[in-house]
Amino acid sequence: MISDFEMHVPSGRMAARVELADGSAGVRVYEPKSGKVEVIGEIDPWYLPQQPRFSPDGSKIAFFGDGSLYFYDVERRTVHRVFADLNLDASFCVWSPSGDALVFSAHPLEDRTHPPDIFTLSLQNGDVVQVTNSEAVDRFPVWSPSGRRIVFHRQCLDEPDMPKHIQLVDVMTGKVAGISPRQAVSYELGRRCWSLDSMRVAALEYDAGTVRAVVIHVDDHRVERIAEGNDLLGAAFFPDNTRILVVHEKELETLSFTDSASCARVQLPTGVRVIQTMTGPAIVTHNMDGAFYFAGTDSTIYRGTAQEGCIPLIQEKSGRLHPEFNHEHYNFRSRDGRSIPAHRLIPPNPKELAVVFVFGGPRERIDLADPILLRLVSEGYEVICPAYRGCKGYGLEHEDAHIGEYGRGDVWDVVECARDWSARTEHRRPMAAVGFSYGGFLTLLALAAEDTPWACGVSLWGVTGIEKLRMHVPRAYPTEPVQKEIAMVERSATEQSRYIRSPLLILHGERDTTATTEEVQLIQQRVLASGTPSELVVYENDGHGLKRHRQEMFGKMLNFLARHGG
Repeated sequence: MISDFEMHVPSGRMAARVELADGSAGVRVYEPKSGKVEVIGEIDPWYLPQQPRFSPDGSKIAFFGDGSLYFYDVERRTVHRVFADLNLDASFCVWSPSGDALVFSAHPLEDRTHPPDIFTLSLQNGDVVQVTNSEAVDRFPVWSPSGRRIVFHRQCLDEPDMPKHIQLVDVMTGKVAGISPRQAVSYELGRRCWSLDSMRVAALEYDAGTVRAVVIHVDDHRVERIAEGNDLLGAAFFPDNTRILVVHEKELETLSFTDSASCARVQLPTGVRVIQTMTGPAIVTHNMDGAFYFAGTDSTIYRGTAQEGCIPLIQEKSGRLHPEFNHEHYNFRSRDGRSIPAHRLIPPNPKELAVVFVFGGPRERIDLADPILLRLVSEGYEVICPAYRGCKGYGLEHEDAHIGEYGRGDVWDVVECARDWSARTEHRRPMAAVGFSYGGFLTLLALAAEDTPWACGVSLWGVTGIEKLRMHVPRAYPTEPVQKEIAMVERSATEQSRYIRSPLLILHGERDTTATTEEVQLIQQRVLASGTPSELVVYENDGHGLKRHRQEMFGKMLNFLARHGG
């Protein structure tokens, strides 16, 4: 399944991040040859490659993975590391227009709560310059075509509801200044936000429920609104400096920059959207005939023009399992009476043991194509997925219902999901809790709750405490100081693990920044101290997501469920 896409326009070379059936991902490199597009190289999933970006001459691809920055030589098909610092976790690297430097974001490993800053790396002498040093989250840098400016996102860490703003760096002076025209609204950049003359950037503006595509003049911060609609997903300049491509949910629109007049509208294929990444839509603009390229949610790379519409160029098989199952969508009542949506996936001839599968988050969507979920169903497990309060996709009220209730209200939702399913099946079958990331945190707390129906539980790279998710801390607890102090203990996975009485498996990556090895070892020790079986596997060269050990992870999890599933 394609999850990101990049193209070197002069050569026609393309790179796509392709997710495999087990949830790991590599990068495939393509080149047009004799009227066809062929695979000419691959970056192995072992490198955990993310955000592939071609060098200006198209000879190399920069990417980040596991805290380091790498180059892939397209001709030689080799990978070498260009930046690794024991004190920094680097990500989101972008080339300078001259190809002699990278800009990237990174946060210190010694202080895992410190937010990322912006850095530059000289490829001529290896010098690293820290550009920002703030208490805010500085990420997603984009270098201007002139090479003199860099823009990036800044978001306040301790006040996550504050608007996201755009900052600009003058590369020559090192001066950093905000360029957001309005301080009360949020702005988001895309990967091709700069105009060719480096005087303007295209962005999305989020204002009290209204989304607009705007152009910001970086010198005087003037703003021009070019489109408005809640279906807007991104905007990018064409290289000719006169047109802008606006990404809608169901179409791509080319606008004249001078008067915002619509030049062309191209409908997306039925049921297909442009893939969204952390750095905006996966699109590339081209001068020739107003063409553009994009990766679709159907795992296909398309070329689009007003004359021909969307033409598929590359189609990668999803690689995901497609087990047979019946899907039921229903609601149940949580402990406080709140109605909670749930998805129930029932394979043919399900095993006796069922699984409550708790997705990561907070504020994420339920993904019924998740590789762990599909693997469980393919192995014959009936799986129930509670859309606990805070999950996206069920309205803003449901998404905000977890404010002040992290680790309590959402735990009620997980526990009551299990109790509801048990009642629906007349209390005849055992049930396990399996969760990853924040869902692993909720799994640990759900296992520690009183009078729960769990036969066993599995925490996959689970977060050990809300304080690990620093951007969420301000909205996680009650505001009253005494209540907050009590909640910090009652909602701590390490503290509450002493009450777990169901067999527990923990799979953890040594390099994970949302839990330390010492913390998961303490959880295991406290479970064992009560006479309850507990197993812990720590993977030394892996981090959050266990992308390097997916097959081992599946084997451990399935074996544990078979042994302890009642």
